[in-house]
Amino acid sequence: MGLLYLFIVFLGLMIAFLAMPIDVKLSYDTSSEQKTRLRIGCLFGLLNFDLPMSQARHARKKSTSSKPKSKNKAPKSALTMLQSHGFLYRCSRLLRDLFEVIKVKKFRCRVRFGCADPADTGQLYGMLAANFAWAFNHSHLNLQVIPEFDHAVLEGSLHTNLRIVPLKIFLAVLSFALSPITFRAMWAVRGLN
Repeated sequence: MGLLYLFIVFLGLMIAFLAMPIDVKLSYDTSSEQKTRLRIGCLFGLLNFDLPMSQARHARKKSTSSKPKSKNKAPKSALTMLQSHGFLYRCSRLLRDLFEVIKVKKFRCRVRFGCADPADTGQLYGMLAANFAWAFNHSHLNLQVIPEFDHAVLEGSLHTNLRIVPLKIFLAVLSFALSPITFRAMWAVRGLN
């Protein structure tokens, strides 16, 4: 019986810990230097610490870029998932749910993207603009999506200051991951391979 009480106390403490808000400041840029900075504050501002971002990962990326590139199926797989019936709407709904549970103090994102085929770029940009139009109505969000029709590229920057509650985020992501639409999109990608 004592073990059951211990388990209940442990579970209660875990839920209480996950229900505490955490302040997150993130700055990421895909420029030539690839600067990343992450600062986390918890216990209502009593504990603040910077998480070190590994520069070795960036050096490894630069050293492997001289090798000849093999055909990568990742962009085609991502496009197949986004074209799956209802998946882009479900992604948009996930972001909407996350923005409801995350208090956004500052969010500035700039993305420049392009696919190898200009038609795919236009189609993807059209889907993004239609499904993420809600993001342009918020005054604390600064979102710039720039299509590049000349060549395949993905670069951008992100600067944000957030207050999150891990328990609420976990529930929103779990709802997305277990939805039938997500499973259908995953099966569409598996059929591609």
